[in-house]
Amino acid sequence: MKIFSFVFSFMLLTLSNLVYSQIDNPEDKVKAIFSLEQNGCEAYVVAKITVVPGWHINSNKLPAGSFSIPTQLNINPLVGVTVVPGVIEPKPVIENNTDIDEILSYHKGSFIIKRKLVLSSPTDLIISGSFSFQTCNDVKCLPEFSLKYNLKAIGCSSINSKELQKSIISGFVKVNQDEATHKDGSSYVLVNQNWYQVPKGNSIKFYKKYLAIKLKNEK
Repeated sequence: MKIFSFVFSFMLLTLSNLVYSQIDNPEDKVKAIFSLEQNGCEAYVVAKITVVPGWHINSNKLPAGSFSIPTQLNINPLVGVTVVPGVIEPKPVIENNTDIDEILSYHKGSFIIKRKLVLSSPTDLIISGSFSFQTCNDVKCLPEFSLKYNLKAIGCSSINSKELQKSIISGFVKVNQDEATHKDGSSYVLVNQNWYQVPKGNSIKFYKKYLAIKLKNEK
């Protein structure tokens, strides 16, 4: 009886280890190194991605009708930082998968994706955000996963800040006193003689009050 119990326990432990070893985790398939490339008031959040052989992650821009989860490089809203819409990515692999009736668009191996931003703060800033992705192979996709980053940006000089404000204003298609609409569809508010982009999901009225309080406390 003791021998049977020992053999059963050994088989159960072996089976458990085998099942555990077969679990695929996104963080084991994809590695990312984050950095900030800055030139004056312009900067890029750079993510150097490495995907293990046999796996891939979806591109940011997906074909029409795709139900895959796009890769995102997000930058958290911050006073003094304007995020340029769109993710810069290399040319993806395009594959027509007839089994699931979908055109796939993905990246594999090692590659770099970027996100551009412009600075209007004379003081140094910490740029934070996340890199989210879905990892897939030929037979399955893993749950969406996210990695966070924090990067230091050098404050932009007042001269360059004035040039940046001119650049922002040149893109306005509609201005109503202290509110404006940019040609890319984003909204801006004028606070303390500077224009700031309203983060997506925030109301213009709320963000104006937030900026006024934030800038007052920074003095």
